[in-house]
Amino acid sequence: MCAGGVTEAEYQEEYRLLRAAPKPPKPLPQVAETRLARRAEKTTEMMSLATELGYVVYQQADLERELANSILTRMIARLGDNLYQAAAYNIPSFPLNAAENILPSECLQASRVAGVSTWCFETTAHLNKFLSKLFPKATSTKSKMSAGGSKALKTKSERVIRVVAHILEGMEISHVLLANGLVRLYVNFTYVLVDETGELHAPKDATRREISLHPGLERRARAQILKDVRKMGRKGMPLSAGWWRQLGEEGKARAVDIYSIAYDVDSLVSVEERPTGRWYLVRWAGYRPEWEAERITGSVGDPVETWEPRHALLGLPSLWEWEEAEDGLAAAMVAAAQEGVT
Repeated sequence: MCAGGVTEAEYQEEYRLLRAAPKPPKPLPQVAETRLARRAEKTTEMMSLATELGYVVYQQADLERELANSILTRMIARLGDNLYQAAAYNIPSFPLNAAENILPSECLQASRVAGVSTWCFETTAHLNKFLSKLFPKATSTKSKMSAGGSKALKTKSERVIRVVAHILEGMEISHVLLANGLVRLYVNFTYVLVDETGELHAPKDATRREISLHPGLERRARAQILKDVRKMGRKGMPLSAGWWRQLGEEGKARAVDIYSIAYDVDSLVSVEERPTGRWYLVRWAGYRPEWEAERITGSVGDPVETWEPRHALLGLPSLWEWEEAEDGLAAAMVAAAQEGVT
């Protein structure tokens, strides 16, 4: 017998039933805040505190974007009064600590004037390293036209890139504390224009005459431009046949010649992944009766569509625009997913 008048058998049966009863579920562990959420919360707190103290806070990413956009916007073709291929402007309210974080310390010059910090990019290597990191942070419409320290100049009516702008070494950026307590970032640079034939157009002086470049400077600029244009080609940007030939890519140059002269692509309709790579369904502009043998869709007289491998379409604006749209969609999905997390 057990205490309380319960027999041993009854005790064992009760114990067995208790063990067999379903256990209550364990409480789920509290989901830890994501790093992104913690960072956003901390940023909000800091900006609120700064506002209470009468300060304005800028995110470094926004300042980098503003600087990159300001430079790329001023790299333009010769048109109207824009003949000199030189830029001298300032960005107001640019914090010194942001400038020190964005601009490379190895380019900072010893300052003899209080309140002035100057970064000078005296070599092509330093300049290209800096711009290669800065330009991708510009808005997508501007950054997609750049590579290294160069920018492709293409109007909406042009099918391919024929002219490239390239910033010359010697670029200077100064942060200045003004007498009234305000701060400004001063940017000064010159750039050359090079066309698909290899002709280089130097900046102009006050009399509108091209400045004579030192042979060494021109040689370094040409070498860097070809490296940047090669990167543009790898990004799928629609280079002209002339640029492909400068890069030694005769096959791609001929492909551009063929598609730009003999046949016009109306649009790309769809894409397929095959063992041999990507293939695109191409809708050809115009109509020729001899194309009927190649038709795979539609009826006689309709636009002809055929499947073509990606490498056969390199240099075409349609391919570039298609892949840019894909990249934009992927970026939007990632941004949406991150917003969902926060």
